[in-house]
Amino acid sequence: MSTDVLKALAANPYPDPDHPLPKPIMVGSGILMVATVAFCAFGHATGIGRTAEAAPVAVASRDLVFTENDDHTLTVRDAGRGDAVVSNFDAEDGGFIRALVRGMTRNRTRYGEPAVGAFRVSLSKDGGVWLQDLGTHQNVDLRAFGPTQVQAFAQFVRPEQGKR
Repeated sequence: MSTDVLKALAANPYPDPDHPLPKPIMVGSGILMVATVAFCAFGHATGIGRTAEAAPVAVASRDLVFTENDDHTLTVRDAGRGDAVVSNFDAEDGGFIRALVRGMTRNRTRYGEPAVGAFRVSLSKDGGVWLQDLGTHQNVDLRAFGPTQVQAFAQFVRPEQGKR
């Protein structure tokens, strides 16, 4: 194509009033959009076509409460041992832990659960580390975020602590 033709196409892009999109394309696109929304709603309502992964079989777990303080530090407490402090993070540390717990806490409020509550960190037989919200029963496989983030939560649970 010559430069003049390209300039003419750029100045008057398709479709224009003289060349509208064909009606069969517009009708077909509309039907496709409505069908997609209908199938998604049907799957969500009935569970057909959805997959759900069962909670892992834990070899060790620990129930923890994460509290962000006014000075932007993060305190991790053991919910099963009288809220004993497990770890403290400065304002600059524990970014992944903060972000994940904030997101799951925000999800709690969407389901009508109280924002404050315990999370269970579990080590599974296959070496995975899982975070479970005890209010909504949402499970997150931390391996999806990489080994550094797995270790961020694995530090709270050791196999010798036993199962709770």
